[in-house]
Amino acid sequence: YQPGSQATWTVSLTGASGGPASYDVAMRYVTQSYTQTVTLGAGQTVHVPWTFDVGPAGNRAQVVVSPHVENDEDTTFALIIDSRWVPVIEDPYAWLESDKPSYQAGETVHLTMHLLKPNDAAFVLAPGEIAAAGSPLLWSNLTLTETYTITNPYTVGDFPIDYPLPATLRSGRYHFLYAYDSEERTLPIDVHGVDLFTEDLAVAGPAPGAPLLPGDPLTLTARLRLNAPLASATLLAYAQQPDNTPVDLGPLASQTVSLVAGETPVTLHGVLPASVHSPASALPPGT
Repeated sequence: YQPGSQATWTVSLTGASGGPASYDVAMRYVTQSYTQTVTLGAGQTVHVPWTFDVGPAGNRAQVVVSPHVENDEDTTFALIIDSRWVPVIEDPYAWLESDKPSYQAGETVHLTMHLLKPNDAAFVLAPGEIAAAGSPLLWSNLTLTETYTITNPYTVGDFPIDYPLPATLRSGRYHFLYAYDSEERTLPIDVHGVDLFTEDLAVAGPAPGAPLLPGDPLTLTARLRLNAPLASATLLAYAQQPDNTPVDLGPLASQTVSLVAGETPVTLHGVLPASVHSPASALPPGT
């Protein structure tokens, strides 16, 4: 978007279960806000559009969905919190653009680097949040040799760049980095991939209810809920020092498994080492 222009954001809500109920859809962007009350039941979908004035720089628009309450004395809570990045052309002579704001894992992101005036040392880097076997450099107007760098100060034009996303990738927001004339900026995109939820996480020692002591054997159980299968996932349990430093719980605290879409119970074992503040565990998907 151009600074000072208008953008329209449409939030779509679909009822998962239950009878019709009222919900407040609160949308915010910088200092602007809009709230609409909708009624929604299982299988129904409603669309809430909102038009707002775009600011001078890229920023997030946020939506919070809460049960509607009739009385101010009643308390409410957030059912859904989500956001969408609103890209803004901050420099009219140089910006990076994607063909759409969100992608599925495995899709190809089509980027365009726009340079409308001569630029010295312009480049585009892949998202740092995505592990890469090779160089993160996607495009540059530099010519690299074994002994020195040759710049192309008269590089002007629109330069297409294709970046294929990994087929297995967690859902989230990823950032391309681009630079020109000593300026650095980022372009975020949203990716819909693997969603992992850890539920009913429990840590048990040798004696139920007794404090855990160094050297005690541990059993960690949880339920993992995924929206898509993972052929190979690494599960890791660890303890935590007072300074948040992770501490290894032994070889049985890590395993590589395949996970199906839906719910999977998991169990890991370990031994509590000395000088540990409190047991903790993380069960991220691996590849």
